[in-house]
Amino acid sequence: MKIKLFLVLYFSFLLFFACSNNTEKLARTFQMRSAAIQTKYTPDKSIAVFEAQLDYQTDGDTWILRGETTDSAAYKSVLALADSLLGKGNYAVAFRLMPYSYLGDSTYGIINRSVAHLRRQPRHAAELVDQAIMGDVVRLLKKDKDWYLVQTSYGYLGWMTRYSLVRVDRSGKQEWENSPRVRVTVLETFIYQKRDKNAFPVSDAVMNMTLRLIKKEANWTAVLLPDGRKGFIPSADVGQLTADIKPTRASIVRLAKRMTGIPYLWGGNSTKGNDCSGFTHTIYLAHGINLPRDARQQALVGEKITPLPDFSNVLPGDLLFFGSGERITHVGISLGGYDFIHQDRDVNISSFNEQADNYNAFRKKTLKAVRRIIQ
Repeated sequence: MKIKLFLVLYFSFLLFFACSNNTEKLARTFQMRSAAIQTKYTPDKSIAVFEAQLDYQTDGDTWILRGETTDSAAYKSVLALADSLLGKGNYAVAFRLMPYSYLGDSTYGIINRSVAHLRRQPRHAAELVDQAIMGDVVRLLKKDKDWYLVQTSYGYLGWMTRYSLVRVDRSGKQEWENSPRVRVTVLETFIYQKRDKNAFPVSDAVMNMTLRLIKKEANWTAVLLPDGRKGFIPSADVGQLTADIKPTRASIVRLAKRMTGIPYLWGGNSTKGNDCSGFTHTIYLAHGINLPRDARQQALVGEKITPLPDFSNVLPGDLLFFGSGERITHVGISLGGYDFIHQDRDVNISSFNEQADNYNAFRKKTLKAVRRIIQ
C-alpha cells in the first residue's frame, strides 16, 4: 500500500514538474518573441507604447495575455504569437490596442492653455518630458483620474491634465483644423478682453499658438480660443498658419537669434523655456516644419552633410548634433561656418573657431553629425 502511494505521489510530482517546466518555457518563448516584435514595430518608447505579458493562472488553469500598445501591426503580431503558442481561443485576452474603448469617439484634445505640460507619469511631480501649445491637437490614448496619456502631432507621448485641453471627437478635430485660424508669430504677447492693452487679459500667448479667426482689423484681431473664450490680440502679433510659410535660411537664423537668453528648461518646448531639441523644434515649427521632438530623432531627418575642416560647407539653418559614441545628446543650429546657436543653460551663440572669444572646445570635440533641413 505504501509503495502504491509512493508511486502515485512520485508520478504526480513528475507530471507537475513537467507541466511547470512547459509553462515556464512557453512564458519565456513569448517574452523573447514579443521583444522582437517590439524591436520591429515600436523601438522608441517616447513615441510608442508596447507592453505584453503572458501569465499562467494556476487557480483557474488558464493563460491571460496582458498589456497594451499604440501600434496596430504590433497588436496583431502579439495576438498571432499567442495563437501560435497556445492555440486561438485557449487564453483570455487583456491586451489592448490604444486608444482605450472607454474613451468612446472623443479621442482627441485641443490644447486650451498657452503652454501645456506633458509629464512622464500622471502626477504633477513627475518629470516634464514635453510641452504642447494652445491650438495643438493631441490624440488621447487612455485616462487616469484627471490625467490623459496623449500623443502629439509628432508622435511624442506624455501625461497631461484634463484641464489643459478641450476633448473632441474626429468631427470636432476637423472643424478646428479647417476653421480660419491665425498663428502667433512673436515670442510672447497677450489676448485681451477689449481692444486695449490696458484691459484685463484673457490669456497669455506664445509663438506657434493657433487661434480661430473671428475678424482681422488694422490694429486688432478678434479671436476665439479652443474652449470658447473670445478676445483681441494685436494684429502685428499674428500671421498666417505655418502650412503657408516658405522657410529661408535667413528667417531661421533671425528667429533663433531673437530667442537669445531664453532659459533652459528640461522638457521645455516653447518660447517660455526649452531644452536643446525643444529650441530647434520651436524654431522650425514656426517655419512650418514639424521636426521630431528629441535630438536623437531629429538627427535622422534631412540630408547628411560632412563638414569640411573650416566648416565652409555648413550653411545657416543646418542642424548640428553632438554626443558620445553612437549616442546623440545635444543639437544646435548653424549660423554658417564656424558659428552656431544652441540652448545650453540659455540660448546663446558658440563657435568652433579656436580664435573666437566664444570658442566651445567641448562641443567641437563632441560634434557627431550635420543635417540639412532646408535645401
